[in-house]
Amino acid sequence: MYIELNLPEQKLNDWAIESFQQDGRKYQKLTKGGITWMVNTPDIVKDFVDFLTRAEGSILINGLGIGMCCHHLLAKDTVTDLTVIEYEKDIVELIAPHFEVDPRCTIIHGDAYTYEPPSGKIYDYVWHDVWTYVSTRNLEEYERLYNKYRNIAKWQDGWNLQAVRALIEETNNIYRRQSANLAL
Repeated sequence: MYIELNLPEQKLNDWAIESFQQDGRKYQKLTKGGITWMVNTPDIVKDFVDFLTRAEGSILINGLGIGMCCHHLLAKDTVTDLTVIEYEKDIVELIAPHFEVDPRCTIIHGDAYTYEPPSGKIYDYVWHDVWTYVSTRNLEEYERLYNKYRNIAKWQDGWNLQAVRALIEETNNIYRRQSANLAL
C-alpha cells in the first residue's frame, strides 16, 4: 500500500517534515534533530495495513506521527469522526493544520494515558502508535492503553505488536537456553 503525502516541507524547533525519493516514489518523513521518527515508506506502512483497511465509523488514534493514518482514513467516506491524541505539541502544530480542515478530524495535544474521551463516547476502532522503536517495554505500555480503552473501543490494536511479542518470545528462549546450559 502506497500512501502519498503532500505535506509542505517545514520546520518547527527541532522537528521537520522532509521529502525524499526512494524506488522512484516520493516519500516524507518526520524528524527530530535530524533523527527520523516516522516515514510513509512501504516497510512502515505494512504495519498499518490491517488497521487502515478495517477502520471505519468513529476512530481514535493515539499518536499522530506524520499524519499518514489521518490522510488515508479521511479519504474514506465510511469514517464518521477521527480523533487523534498527540503528546508532542510541536508535532500537533506542524501536522494538524493539514488534516483538521476536514470537519471529521480533531487532533488534540494530550497524553494517551490520561486523555478522557467525552462521556458516553464509544469508538469503533482505536489504534495505539505511541512508540518510535520496537522494545519489550512496548507490550506493557500497550496493555496499559488497552485496559484504559477496553470499555470504550469495539476494536483496538497497536503498531508493531507482533514484532514486540516475537522479541519477547525470542528473549525468553535465550534465557531458557542459558538456564539449561547453566544447569548442565
